[in-house]
Amino acid sequence: MEITGQAPDIWNLRSRARKAVAYLSGISDQELDSTIWSRLQNEQSPYLPRFERHEYPADLFIDIVYPVQNTQQVDLANRIRRACARLIGQRSEGPITDASTLGELVFLSARIEAVDAVDPVARLASHQDAESRLGNGQTLRAQALRALTGLLASHPERANEFHKDIFQKWVKNSAFTLIAATALVGLFNEDPKILKADLRESGIRIDDPELDLSLRVAGLKH
Repeated sequence: MEITGQAPDIWNLRSRARKAVAYLSGISDQELDSTIWSRLQNEQSPYLPRFERHEYPADLFIDIVYPVQNTQQVDLANRIRRACARLIGQRSEGPITDASTLGELVFLSARIEAVDAVDPVARLASHQDAESRLGNGQTLRAQALRALTGLLASHPERANEFHKDIFQKWVKNSAFTLIAATALVGLFNEDPKILKADLRESGIRIDDPELDLSLRVAGLKH
């Protein structure tokens, strides 16, 4: 099955979401966790809409969460958010055996603003197996740091020293410098001049326009 591109057929979204909501609303949290994980593994369920051409595995759940149209869907959207948080915690407790699916789950969590996933994503960012490469060429660690920045940008009241320490840990690794610097400046009010000077001493340079653009993309201001 080929699943590439951006999104399913727009004319089919409403009926797809209705079918999925009807099924997912009637299953237990444990079954919901299993169903989400299986879908993100590209496995077709007889109870869910078939994959469309150019569909990413997370698209169906995004379609359910946004836009929410009724009380049943609000409840399900929140259950999906909590399920994402649980799954990230469970799937990263030990060695990571399916980085691609976990990366898709991290993306989904950020996309639907699963606030309960903040700490599981933060722990994943420092996991020893997070250097695994994903299909898009980036590492699972980069995916987690980017998702953590997005989640905290949406819920800045959740940002704390634990999260700040994680960004400080990775800011001097050139593969993660820009996203970590974005979080430190935009979320934790680090002085960009002092931060950039410190980075230059380690042989890493960030240009002002580059950091400014990254802050704007993340929805953060300094």
